[in-house]
Amino acid sequence: MALLGLRESLPSLVRSKYLSAKTEANALTFAATELAIVKAYGLPFQLRYCPALAKKPTPIADNNNASTAIPTTASPSPTQKNPKKSFDPFEHPDPNLLIAHVPTESPTHSLVLNKYPVIPNHFIIATKQNKPQTAPLEADDLWLTYQCLREWAVSTRGTNDRSNQEDLFAFFNSGRHSGASQPHRHVQMLPVEDMKHGLVAGKGWELFVDALYNTSFLNGMTTPGKESGTVIDLSAHVNLPFRIFGCCLPPIAYDSSAQFSPQYLYNTYKELYYAAEAAVHTHLELEPDDFEPEDTHQVPNALPISYNMVMTTRAMLLCPRRSEGREVRRESGGADSDADGQQGEVIDSVALNGTILGGTMMVKNEEVWTKLKRDNAEFTRVLEAVGLPPSTEKGAQKEDQPATL
Repeated sequence: MALLGLRESLPSLVRSKYLSAKTEANALTFAATELAIVKAYGLPFQLRYCPALAKKPTPIADNNNASTAIPTTASPSPTQKNPKKSFDPFEHPDPNLLIAHVPTESPTHSLVLNKYPVIPNHFIIATKQNKPQTAPLEADDLWLTYQCLREWAVSTRGTNDRSNQEDLFAFFNSGRHSGASQPHRHVQMLPVEDMKHGLVAGKGWELFVDALYNTSFLNGMTTPGKESGTVIDLSAHVNLPFRIFGCCLPPIAYDSSAQFSPQYLYNTYKELYYAAEAAVHTHLELEPDDFEPEDTHQVPNALPISYNMVMTTRAMLLCPRRSEGREVRRESGGADSDADGQQGEVIDSVALNGTILGGTMMVKNEEVWTKLKRDNAEFTRVLEAVGLPPSTEKGAQKEDQPATL
């Protein structure tokens, strides 16, 4: 609690606020899901069916910039003389959803509950100042995110027994291919225990980050004497559907001191980003028509690639994106197919955000859910569509890195 300056433990604050917002203030709407576990690349993925996503409201802006819906990133028409601003839920957070401003002395960020959670106790750390989601993360964004992760773990582990420790999973979506929906900069937080909601005895699934951490190629790859962690192209060592760049973080400090600095964390993020951007450049040199890079002219300091960044107390991963998702089709016996060789009528599209690096996939159509449960090849194709193809040379060195941060 010392570094964030909260009046009580972070888990206690989040859970009590969530309960009151849901049951007393009716300030949030929890969307129930049905859950299946699907194996792909030897790893278990959660496949959740959430019909409420199909009814997700579209934003309706008014002269007071108020809306009860999820905001959009769509730009106003250039012919509009007085375009209406989309509602920003983080500019003046709903008091029924606001957990705290942090740090308590000279706060720069707000902790806010997600208004439309699919996982209980889903909360967000957002900048108080409206900074763009497509610009680079800053040192305080990363450091406060890590402190939330650390404090959740420290508060739940018990005095002498760390076996009961609970963890948070943090994810960040940036760019139009990343699954991002809100332009005001924010990092999202999911309690891992709540991510197991619906599992039989909480078994049969492991957080994707933890599964990768437990491989011999990531576990223990810390460099406390250096200015940043050692970046690894995990797809060069582990069978994965797309390229992921990862770095192990130093062991968590259970007292009030830190075993590494905010600059170390920021440098690690930069190194991961550089590796991801270089991979995108190399891929587009080989396949220039595969996808369009980001338009960096619309937002000041916008980065040229879409990506997801995820963090736990043990590791940070970054995945460059080439697509938000993929269409899922019905089976067809006809000879006609599209450019990808797909046959049959489109059922619906599946869009993925940074939770895919946690090992979860959400769909809003029951027929798509049923097909992906039964058709492992189609499930795998959805995964493979969103990121860069894995490195073809096992143990390959990373590309020359651009310097855009």
